[in-house]
Amino acid sequence: MGFVSCQKEEVSPKEPITPPETPSEIPHQTITLDAFIEELSAQSEVHTLWNEGDAIGVHTLRDNASRFIKFDLYQGAGTANGKFRGELLEDEKLSTIALYPYQEDISMEGTNLSFHLPDKQDYNRLNTPMIALVNEGENVLNFKHLCGFLQFTLENVPPAATTFKLTTSNHIAGDCMVNIQEEELNMQITRNASYSITVDLASATPSSTYQILIPVPAGEYASMSITLTDITGNELQNVSIPGSNIVKRAAVLGIPPISCDTSTPEEGTTHYKITNGVILQNTGLEVSKLVSILPVPASNEYQIIKNLSVSDGTIYNITGTENRYVRSIIHDAPAKGNSYTLSETFDVYLRTFRTDFGQIKEIYPYDENNEAYKQFLGQRGEYVAPSNPDIMKIGDEIWHSSTDILDYARKCYEYVASHYKYLNAYTGIHPLKKILQDGGGDCGNLTSIYVSLLRYKNIPSKHIVTVRPDGSYHVWNDFYLEKYGWIPVDVTAKNSDPDGDYFGYCAGDGIVMSKDLYFPIEIDESNTMEVVILQNFFYWYWYSSGNGTVNGSHFVRIL
Repeated sequence: MGFVSCQKEEVSPKEPITPPETPSEIPHQTITLDAFIEELSAQSEVHTLWNEGDAIGVHTLRDNASRFIKFDLYQGAGTANGKFRGELLEDEKLSTIALYPYQEDISMEGTNLSFHLPDKQDYNRLNTPMIALVNEGENVLNFKHLCGFLQFTLENVPPAATTFKLTTSNHIAGDCMVNIQEEELNMQITRNASYSITVDLASATPSSTYQILIPVPAGEYASMSITLTDITGNELQNVSIPGSNIVKRAAVLGIPPISCDTSTPEEGTTHYKITNGVILQNTGLEVSKLVSILPVPASNEYQIIKNLSVSDGTIYNITGTENRYVRSIIHDAPAKGNSYTLSETFDVYLRTFRTDFGQIKEIYPYDENNEAYKQFLGQRGEYVAPSNPDIMKIGDEIWHSSTDILDYARKCYEYVASHYKYLNAYTGIHPLKKILQDGGGDCGNLTSIYVSLLRYKNIPSKHIVTVRPDGSYHVWNDFYLEKYGWIPVDVTAKNSDPDGDYFGYCAGDGIVMSKDLYFPIEIDESNTMEVVILQNFFYWYWYSSGNGTVNGSHFVRIL
């Protein structure tokens, strides 16, 4: 390159300064690359193919400086073998690696490749991250997948559905990094992590059935749920995917077909249209910030939730659980003497059923790798304490007279119902030590005794926390039986009705708001708090002056 320079003192002030000549353009070279996509291993036949408009980022070196150049697909759309074309500077060389899809912010630092895995996906376009090593002197790229795949088949999808959202217990989108020298290509999400990916269904041909393939990092997923929403953001359907699921790199995990039918559910359910909310009344403060939280019910074995909408805020999933909540943050409100309401409206179909124990012919040992086994054992703060001396003593006495874990579970149910009183209603959940000293407690506290007895003998067990359509509260218990699933037990109902049988029985009168105890709640961007029980509402407020307080009251209305 040559430049012409001039010095100011050599030019008369009356003469124009001659601009430097335009540098001669550096010659370019056109490079063509053949690119092959790694075949997926899958139970069903699934292919990832090049699409019109695809581009890859190819790493290059020139004078020890590196960059990624965009190479565009010009042949092979609809196949796994594509041809890509790009232009390099004349003295620029292909370097280490190529990445699909091309992104403006790809970077290399040593052997670490950084890129972005988006949290939004077009139904008609699957931009799954793949990398290929560039072999010097060869123009052939063999792309390997960086993710595994979840394949969802949705049936009976309502016409109003425009968005599909997958939420998992793991980070599945964000800024990623992979060491290109590692054989396993272990991809890590390092920043801006998200637990969810949304798919735009509006871009698809309208249909009642969709097949959705979503790339996610390899690993074990303790929980997953899908949500369908309409164009206004209202939730049409929420479905939890049962069990723990393992996703492997370059493999497809097919999820059993999911029916998204929004018509009236099966017989045996009771339907309510509910508004659940909290009213926060400011009696005399200059409020600068108000945070309010409500638990959000999800569809599960006890209920079907449809047509969910919230008056304000954003819905968040609690990592590693089926539970979720809506959080609203407002500033400089409500004014003195005014109130603020956060509410959710939904249709709920409550199921009534009784477990048929006659079908249980054999008790199987627990699979200790099962997430249900691992997650619902052990201590939960002061509230579930399997190692409490009284629990251990009672548990050992019952265990010695039991034939198996099912018999033990039934005898613990009968013991708690007959040996402890129903006390202190509507005073909240208490530490187990206090419950035992008092000789009882309300439904949540009696359940804590039962859960502690079962966990003492390594039987997975959890609280089922509900709000009834009439606005009252109730808690019962679930315990897990290998190969048979979760079984409901209501020790409080047995306490009130000693002649009744509530072992394996669900009355279908409570809307499940959460399962288990102790959850991390994000108050705002800077503060997280562990709450013991997620049943009605929480709120926090900041104020600058004034006399008074902000009072909260819960309400449930049948519409």
